[in-house]
Amino acid sequence: MTLTTRRPPETKYTGTLNEGWLIDETFRPKKYNIRLEQGRFLTQFDTMHNVRNGSQYALRLVFDPSPFPPDEEWNQKSFGPHAMKFWEWTEFNARRFPDIKLGLWDRFMVWYEG
Repeated sequence: MTLTTRRPPETKYTGTLNEGWLIDETFRPKKYNIRLEQGRFLTQFDTMHNVRNGSQYALRLVFDPSPFPPDEEWNQKSFGPHAMKFWEWTEFNARRFPDIKLGLWDRFMVWYEG
């Protein structure tokens, strides 16, 4: 996967995007291991912070390493990414389950990895 500074032709925004916050090294090709998992999952944030009643999702996409550039590839103008530590984000969820009270079996079937 390679980050780029190119924009889709239909994009009207002409300001600086990736290139404004990232060093040149960031734009070289990188390899990732990616898994798509199906089940019942909490978000990575909820798992890390022991939020047991957060939303649950049927799908999880797991990257190794994170698809975000590592800390050292963000320049000094990029305050937000340093505060959020984007490079630690490795899991992304989709297909949210309805917020309903779960039965005993369903509560056990949530994947807790914390």
